[in-house]
Amino acid sequence: MTSIRKAATGDIRSRPGLFPNLEQQLVLRAALGDKDEALAAYAQWAAGVDLTAEFDREVFRLLPLLYERLRVLEHRDALTGRLKGVYRLAWAKSHRLFEVTRPILERFVSAGLPVMALKGAPLGLLYYGNVALRPMSDVDLVVPAARVDVAVGILQDLGYRPWKQVDTDLKRFRHAVGFYAPGPREFDLHWHVLFDFCDDGPDQEFWQTAQAFRFLDQDILTPDSTRMLVHTIIHGLRWNVEPPIRWIPDSIMILRQSATDIDWEWVIDFGVRRRASFRLYLGLSHLAEHYAAPIPAHVLERLGRARLSLIERIECRSALRPIHYESLFGPVWEALADFPVARESGSKLRVAGAFLHFLRFHWSLDGRRNIPGWLGRRIVRRASRGARALMGRPDQR
Repeated sequence: MTSIRKAATGDIRSRPGLFPNLEQQLVLRAALGDKDEALAAYAQWAAGVDLTAEFDREVFRLLPLLYERLRVLEHRDALTGRLKGVYRLAWAKSHRLFEVTRPILERFVSAGLPVMALKGAPLGLLYYGNVALRPMSDVDLVVPAARVDVAVGILQDLGYRPWKQVDTDLKRFRHAVGFYAPGPREFDLHWHVLFDFCDDGPDQEFWQTAQAFRFLDQDILTPDSTRMLVHTIIHGLRWNVEPPIRWIPDSIMILRQSATDIDWEWVIDFGVRRRASFRLYLGLSHLAEHYAAPIPAHVLERLGRARLSLIERIECRSALRPIHYESLFGPVWEALADFPVARESGSKLRVAGAFLHFLRFHWSLDGRRNIPGWLGRRIVRRASRGARALMGRPDQR
């Protein structure tokens, strides 16, 4: 087992910004554990709640699920009434969001666009069985990459504008872009299924195995349970100052509803073939260890001993660790964390060439020839600040 896999049981799992903190762990155990564990975790969490302070964002998003769990357990106290209010608010917001999305979906379907729903909407409806339990800020729909311009035109006709221009570079180096309109209204348009894989290979696997999904009176598609689980883990398991721990209850709900339907051989094959074995191993082993998720032992064993390529090691270093942007090479590590084609098949030279194009795009440069100058100016500024610090002078920016 490589050193980085050994770190999966130590340094990585204890690293802030990747897995839940103590408060988040308590709420997750209260929302997902069996009766005794759930009530004990809830009592510990409730004893320390400060209702006058601002809630942790990820904890707040878990409160509707926590309320439903307490309701099923017939537990009531002074706090459950407030939790019920959060539950009702989440229900109302989700239904309003669906109605805002309805004209978009109707236009997509009438234009003959294949449409696949991701994340919140299908998870809430198919796996949680109640959209209030799975709060969302927007609806995520995927159209084929070859038809994205049609979808962009429809959104613009409906008064939406993208946060970033949908040009050739954006379509190459990003998987999606958010749109906004007065209201306020938000919508996420995807042309690739996964942030990490901006190429047609994974997209085809998701489209070919997608299942029917009736949504807002339209017949569209959504990933089957196997692909939904993989999408949930890979999408969620990235370092962030506020770790998006939503992937944990999402994964548990998928497994509770469809554990016998998961194609574990495909999960292993996808992880190894697409250089995502470590991320899947890390996520699945965490679910099995902390939430008794029914992950077959051989799946963890085979993912755990899969050989890591150089590219996957770089990806693990950049995507699963905190990035100190102010450090000398911080911007490079940050770019590596956001580089979606690092997993492309092909030679290391091809990947390196693609990364240089990505740096030009990521740093908003006119051409690759400007990269050395951009880095050089940064090194000079960094050295100058270091010299001023040694001399006891203030940092003048």
